This record gives sequence, C-alpha cells and structure tokens, in this order.
Amino acid sequence: MLQRLSSRTNNHFQHSRFKAQALQRMLIVGAEQQPEFVYAARKSRQGYRVTVVNPIVTAAAQRYSARGGDFRPIRLETLAAHLSYHLIRENYPYPLGRTPQSISFARQRLARLLPGGRWVVITENREFAEALQDIAMTHGFTVTLSRLPLHRAPPASRQYIHPLIKERYQLIVRKPWEF
Repeated sequence: MLQRLSSRTNNHFQHSRFKAQALQRMLIVGAEQQPEFVYAARKSRQGYRVTVVNPIVTAAAQRYSARGGDFRPIRLETLAAHLSYHLIRENYPYPLGRTPQSISFARQRLARLLPGGRWVVITENREFAEALQDIAMTHGFTVTLSRLPLHRAPPASRQYIHPLIKERYQLIVRKPWEF
C-alpha cells in the first residue's frame, strides 16, 4: 500500500512539474547547429514554449521549423518589445569584450527577462563574460560566472571559435522577483 501511495505521489509531482513548465517561455538566441535545435525540441516536449531566433537560417533551423518548431529568422533586437521570457539561452554570442556594444547587447536581453527569469550565456571569451557580469550586476541582477570544463560545454560552431581556445565560461544572470 505504501508503495502504491508513493507512486501516485510521484506521478502527481511529475504532472505538476510538467504543467508548471508549460507556462514557461524560453528564448534561444543564435542557434545554428543541430544539437541546439535538438535541445530546443526537447524543451518543447517537456512543455516549455520555445522560440528560437537567428537571422542566419541554417539547414538545422529549416528542419526544426519544418517539424513545427518556432524559428524566427530575425535578431533578438527585432522581436516585439512586449515579449518576455522565463529563460533565455545563448551559446557563443559574438564576443564583444568591454565595449559600448556590450552594454546594449546585455540590456536587450535583460529587458526581456520576466521576474525570477534567467539568462544563460556560454562564451569562450573571459573578458566578454566579465563585462556581461559587470553590466548585469550594475542593473541589479544576480550573477553566477563559472568556468566550464570543455567536455561539459555545448558544442561550438567551428567557424567562430579559434581551435586553440580551450576555456569556456557559463554566465547565469537572474532577474530579482521584485524589480
């Protein structure tokens, strides 16, 4: 009897988790490669409402869209201003370093986060990661910056990352619940 009750309880929690995720909006910025679209499709199956944006339309993007995925061939900056997300994922954006463009880049993403939302960035450029960290913290966001072992980092587009760069950084920016 105890086993049966435990099983029902687990099913209830799994069902509740799925329902909660169904309300979550996720934005994936700059996806180009098949593994990124596989991730997007998996998150969609888990109940997230996933939107992928990239002005570059790759074969992987076309396959994702053909299978019903929400792919928009635009830059994040051209999305409607009222759209906001619980989670924004971005792997290997162009590393702007510490420049005025970095401030605009970060603000565009920070403005789209819902309260309690997260922006997760993977980059190979430490200076860029630290610049984004400083910008987010200046705007009142909580930031965790960590070094990722290469085997745990998502695959990178070979055309953008120098083969001798072996470090990857993960930046997790969280918007406070009361902002």
